[in-house]
Amino acid sequence: FLFVGRLERLKGLQDVIPLFRDLPQARLRIAGSGTFEPELRRCAEGLPNVEFLGEVHPSRIRDLYRGALAVLVPSLCYEVFPLAPVEAMAHGVPVIARRIGALTEVVEQSGGGLLFDTAEQCRAAMRALLDSPDLRRELAASGRYTAAREWSEAVHMERYLELVRHLLESRSVVR
Repeated sequence: FLFVGRLERLKGLQDVIPLFRDLPQARLRIAGSGTFEPELRRCAEGLPNVEFLGEVHPSRIRDLYRGALAVLVPSLCYEVFPLAPVEAMAHGVPVIARRIGALTEVVEQSGGGLLFDTAEQCRAAMRALLDSPDLRRELAASGRYTAAREWSEAVHMERYLELVRHLLESRSVVR
């Protein structure tokens, strides 16, 4: 499992780390840094299956995504447009996210992951992905398809240029 982001209380990682005590066969890699890192490290003491990677260069993030079973997004705050799950899906990696704000919409719209409200639901989602390669493949394929169709650079550029064309046309009509 992989977490990518700022290590701050509002990102919710403190709710996920303890779950790895019950999942010794699973590994959590944490990419990022922040003011809450010392507390998270204390939370992970005695857990050999939790690894802090610190700041990771963007060129290396792709390899982390590709090597992940799933990306965990346990955010406690209302994200406007969460990048980590979208990036994960673009790399064909399922997402396990807290059911809050835009995270819910991104995961439900894409079909690229599982949502949770409680720590027990998060643990169950992690176990489901550990135990079912078919489920992982299905979620990964759905997420990758939606990321390419809705959130890729090419799609955004086409939508942006269409907006520019529309504005230019409406401007010329007004004159």
